[in-house]
Amino acid sequence: MNRLSVAWLGSSIIRFPFVNILVIWVYSAQRDNYLRAKAQVYISPRPADALGGR
Repeated sequence: MNRLSVAWLGSSIIRFPFVNILVIWVYSAQRDNYLRAKAQVYISPRPADALGGR
């Protein structure tokens, strides 16, 4: 079931006007410390959208 968990983690990209939030599903991986260490939320600023892309 661990492999299914890893596959289920996947990456979800939530797009906001100013930032992209890439959420790696920690919820299903909370029980595994190893996966939990690797599963984090990455926020990448989007200057292009901030300047004129709403």
